[in-house]
Amino acid sequence: MNPLFTTTMHWAEVPAPPERVWAAITTTTEPSPAYFGLWVTSSWKVDEAITLTSPLASTSTRGVVLTADRPVRLVHSLGMGDDASRHGVECTTWITWELHALAGGTLVTLSIDDLLPGDGDDADASGPAMLQGLVARFTGELSHP
Repeated sequence: MNPLFTTTMHWAEVPAPPERVWAAITTTTEPSPAYFGLWVTSSWKVDEAITLTSPLASTSTRGVVLTADRPVRLVHSLGMGDDASRHGVECTTWITWELHALAGGTLVTLSIDDLLPGDGDDADASGPAMLQGLVARFTGELSHP
C-alpha cells in the first residue's frame, strides 16, 4: 500500500547570514541557485503565485506561496496545473525552507512533502540538489555525492 504522502528533510550549513540566504532562495533577477538554476517569478507574498521556468524548455511549474516569514520560514506549493489536475489535487508538492542563524552562517532545513508519492516526479529526491545549489552560491563550490 502506498502512503498518502511522504516527507523528506534535508539540511545544510550555509556560510552566510539568514538574510543573504533568504535573498538567494527568493531571487527573481537571475536563475535560482536553490531551484536548479531555473528562473523564479514570484512576489513571495502569501497567496501569490510562484512559477519556475527553464530557459531551455517551454514548460513551467507553478505553485502558491503559503507562508513567508522573512528570513525564517518560507512554504510554497509546487506542481499545480495539468499534472495536479490529472490526479484530482490542487498541487503535488509542498516545499518548506527554514533558516536558523548560527555563528558564522545559517542552518537551512528543507522539507519536501510529496503529496503524490510514486507518481514518478521524484520530488522527495530533489532536496540534496536544491541545498547543494544554495551552498555553492556562497562557497563557489559544487560538490558531487
